[in-house]
This record gives sequence, structure tokens and C-alpha cells, in this order.
Amino acid sequence: MSARPSVALHPIDAAVVRLFEAASASVLFTILYGAGGGVLTIARGTVPLAIFGAENYGYRLGVLGVPTRIAKAAAPLLLGILIDKFGQVCWCFHRR
Repeated sequence: MSARPSVALHPIDAAVVRLFEAASASVLFTILYGAGGGVLTIARGTVPLAIFGAENYGYRLGVLGVPTRIAKAAAPLLLGILIDKFGQVCWCFHRR
């Protein structure tokens, strides 16, 4: 139950940004994004415990977190490679 609100809030977040102007959507976006991230933090700890039990809980959390840590470590390098290869094709990378 704790993971469902987090999964639901992030797409709603994206829709808010698409539907409203950036200035008017910023407060609602911040609230929804923070709520989704907070609930996700709780879910990361409770879902594995509910599925696998308490035995080797720390080890399982470590193993389940490896893909996330690898993706976070590789993201800046990969983004730099993509920008170098294709240029700044997304509006969010353009300086004003």
C-alpha cells in the first residue's frame, strides 16, 4: 500500500507541468514531487520487509539498491555523452 501513492504521484506531477505554466505549477509540482519522493522512501524500506521478511533484511536492501546506485552514478556521464553526440535537443537544457 505504501508504494502505490508514490507511483501515482509522479505521473500526476508530470501532467501538472504539462498542463499549467511553469510559474503557476511550480508550487503544486514541488508539493507532489516531495510527497511522492517521501512515500517512495518509506516504500523502499517496507516493501522488501513485507515480501522477504526480516531475515537478511540489510543484505537484501543493499542488493536491491545496486541498480539505483549504478544508474545515479552513470547518469551524468551518459548525459554528457548524449549532449556531446546529439547537441542540446531538449528545451530543458537550453540556457535563457
